[in-house]
Amino acid sequence: MDKAATGTHRRVRPLRAKKARENASRATAAAKRALSDGVYFHTKAKEQYKAINNLNKQIVASEKVARNLELLINEGLVLPWLGN
Repeated sequence: MDKAATGTHRRVRPLRAKKARENASRATAAAKRALSDGVYFHTKAKEQYKAINNLNKQIVASEKVARNLELLINEGLVLPWLGN
């Protein structure tokens, strides 16, 4: 009985080791994909942040131009329908 059990264990151990190696390979590949995706999404988020920040600066600048134009019109230095 012991010989049969020992023989079975000898055949099962390599299969378990092979399965463990395959699982480790799959886990490593999944981790690499997750890391790659994380870097991609981080880069895209940085780009979006920069675009939004730039847009906010453009809005502030446009508001300043509008205020200045309004002041010039109120002072009579610029005629609103002529633009000069």
